[in-house]
Amino acid sequence: MKRIFPLLLVLSLFSTVFAVDLKGKIGLGTGWVIPPPVDEYGYSVSLLTPTLIATKVGIASRLAIEPTFQFTSISNDEKASLFTLCGLVNYLFLGHKKTNIYLKGGFAFTTASVGGTTVFSQFGLPIGVGLEHWVSEHFSIELSPIGGFFIQNEPFDATIFSLGNATLNLALIWYY
Repeated sequence: MKRIFPLLLVLSLFSTVFAVDLKGKIGLGTGWVIPPPVDEYGYSVSLLTPTLIATKVGIASRLAIEPTFQFTSISNDEKASLFTLCGLVNYLFLGHKKTNIYLKGGFAFTTASVGGTTVFSQFGLPIGVGLEHWVSEHFSIELSPIGGFFIQNEPFDATIFSLGNATLNLALIWYY
């Protein structure tokens, strides 16, 4: 094992030479959060409707900042809504020609309301892995399972660590 680790480290650093370079690129896209939010009866409310706005700003060849916004509104008798603001840092772990694998970490804030009353709010430190495949020079598809540490205020105080029941973000990103 002691001999394999340095070899894997050298290979992972060498493999980023062939990755798509994000430095100076700005991406904007839309996406879906899987599983989608559910209404009070347990039905999925946005299976086909995009609920995620994804942006990505390349600040170095191996580092990018990814602010994302999620907004879902449920039109029922009580007018429910969910808003999530998330800021992630993407570190290029492995890359090969048109496919990059990122390690992600950052912060997130979520609030949900029903009938104008906040039913819960949550602050978290999400972590995850992102797989981004470039279809062309200016368009990519990204798939990212996100879990992490979350503190929920209402209706009960709880600290939650989730990796197994993490959300899966699917985004289509256009780069300029």
